Amino acid sequence: MILKPAKIHLLDPGPLDPASNMALDEVLLESEGWWLRLTRWDRPCVTLGRFQSWPQNSSDESFPQIHPFSSQSLSGTQPSPTSSPGDKADSLPAVRRVTGGGSILHGEDLTIAIAGPCPSPHFPDRSPGKVATQISKVLGSLLSPGIHTRGGEDREKEMVDVVDCFQRRSPSDLVLEVDGETVKAGGLALAFRPGRVLIEGSLHRGPASRPVEEDQSWMELLMQKWLGIEGETAEKWQTDLTEEQAERVSEAVENRFGTVEWNRR
Repeated sequence: MILKPAKIHLLDPGPLDPASNMALDEVLLESEGWWLRLTRWDRPCVTLGRFQSWPQNSSDESFPQIHPFSSQSLSGTQPSPTSSPGDKADSLPAVRRVTGGGSILHGEDLTIAIAGPCPSPHFPDRSPGKVATQISKVLGSLLSPGIHTRGGEDREKEMVDVVDCFQRRSPSDLVLEVDGETVKAGGLALAFRPGRVLIEGSLHRGPASRPVEEDQSWMELLMQKWLGIEGETAEKWQTDLTEEQAERVSEAVENRFGTVEWNRR
């Protein structure tokens, strides 16, 4: 039996609020085909790993103060009435992802999401470590000659209490050497559903040397070099979701990603 290649979608819906961005990634995880998505933020914010404890900001002065994002707040940048007394008005909104890992500061990074079949010819093994390493090698080769995959042993468990994801160490990290030191240039976080995988990536603009105006062309190159162009691909970038996807995003924001209960726990 010859299997029809999964359709490849290129999606760039423009800047969204933190809750809508995370809800959309979950919807893509549960959609059919391949989705290569540019994630843009309508404000600086922080995303938290699915199983990460709420960060104690006082223990890490290098990371910004945060408060749980609430879609009920008028601006989304101020603590909601149900936030804790310790939340400050100048803190950043934080939303919880469906993927793992630690806290990531967004706003000036290159943020991407890839959702697709797993297992598949591109991801024959559903092992999180193998999937992350496979895609990080591809991303590194397309970003810069100086960027490579960290490799080595996984130290994620011993660094679970480290707030900033870019201070953690994983074999799939994208790194480069700066003045004799290894600097993390990008990190990945994963989530699985039956037959599907979601990969969320955050890449520093500086080390990655990726100007915003080249984001789409870079994602097209990723599609061609990694997924190949044998499959049925979208003729152009999609900016709008289907009516069904939009409804699912709205529902997910209302019930989870836009609530203090989901983001704070």
